[in-house]
Amino acid sequence: MGQLTEFKNKYEGSQCLIFGNGPSLTPEILRKIKDLGIFSFAANGFCLIFDQVDFIPDAVCMSNYDAIKRFASEYPDKSIKFFKKGWHKHVHLPFKNVYELPFKCEHDAGKHKNKFIKDGYFTLDPGKENYCGDTVLLDFAIPLAFYMGFREIYLAGVDCDYSKGYFSKKYDIAAKKDFKGMVNNDYSIAIPSYQYTHRFLSGHGCKLYKITESARLDFIETRFPTQTLGVKST
Repeated sequence: MGQLTEFKNKYEGSQCLIFGNGPSLTPEILRKIKDLGIFSFAANGFCLIFDQVDFIPDAVCMSNYDAIKRFASEYPDKSIKFFKKGWHKHVHLPFKNVYELPFKCEHDAGKHKNKFIKDGYFTLDPGKENYCGDTVLLDFAIPLAFYMGFREIYLAGVDCDYSKGYFSKKYDIAAKKDFKGMVNNDYSIAIPSYQYTHRFLSGHGCKLYKITESARLDFIETRFPTQTLGVKST
């Protein structure tokens, strides 16, 4: 496994993409984005769209062991894998290009015991501690992007509303039947966590935009990326 410090400010001043798994993400958007050649982060079951479009993310984030068990083997060796620390005790497969990140999201009688991003926490070193935002994009992807030096971060498929399913019908089937996150107004943690993250990034020289619309993230400007800010590193 690699050391996260090798990514510190590696992409200083560049743009990146972060993909959620919401229904607003489509193959057409991915094909259009692909031509820009911008570094991209995906999460969990993004791999379920591989058979619809020739697009492989540069990195994938997984902050829970269940996602690693179900989806990690679908990502190629070249994809950088940011996994929750301790994954190898639960998933006995030989993955390459893996970086472990500490993460705790413990519950006690239905109440979280760990620090929430919404309460004013943003990690500056994902290799040491990561805070809970109730979605892996907040837990891992956005802090990683900031740590790696990206200064324009674009969200796509981050609907914060899965009442209409996911971007892939196969993901709808793969999702747990009792999954209730961000459905029926159950988004009290994620939305204020995005609000705080947006404010934090703005105050630290980093812009957060969204490519696809989300009524619940109306405080984030909608804008499509260009290649005018930095270039994708290999």
